Amino acid sequence: VYTWVNNGASPGQALLGLEVRNAADGARLGQEQAIRRSAFLVVPIVSAIPPLGFFVFLYQVFLAYSVSIDPAKQGFHDKQVGTVVVRRVGCGDPTGVASTSEAPPA
Repeated sequence: VYTWVNNGASPGQALLGLEVRNAADGARLGQEQAIRRSAFLVVPIVSAIPPLGFFVFLYQVFLAYSVSIDPAKQGFHDKQVGTVVVRRVGCGDPTGVASTSEAPPA
């Protein structure tokens, strides 16, 4: 949550050159939106509980599937919270992000 709000990306997303943005206006996520997105992604500690771990795994497979079949590459979690994942661009763009096939039309 902290890294989405302050950096626009998790450490892994940053390594891949990705950012999570508000789908409506392209702004960085606020704390409430980041918390809701995290809740839909299921906090990893829940998977440590053996009976729940299997269901968390199935849910993660569902999230990956929802991203793969959506033309805009928005997963179930992104649609529920109103977020989109975009690629970062080079220093020439003052906004720091670029619209890609993953971003909704303006």
